[in-house]
Amino acid sequence: MIEFTPRVRARHPTWTLEALQGLARQKTRVRISGWTMLDPEHPDEVGKNRGTIWEIHPVMKVETQQGGNWREL
Repeated sequence: MIEFTPRVRARHPTWTLEALQGLARQKTRVRISGWTMLDPEHPDEVGKNRGTIWEIHPVMKVETQQGGNWREL
């Protein structure tokens, strides 16, 4: 699970919902960087819509793979 915080998103105007949905539709490879956080508040969601109770929160960098290279979104 990843979470974008408003303060970090404000510095990254290209991180729009539309842009991220487009990447998902095109099945573009992405690399997400940020702080890892253990979130024990959602153990009932493991196996349903999340793999673990670990999160990347906040996301600090989003990169896409283009031509074998990683480029910031």
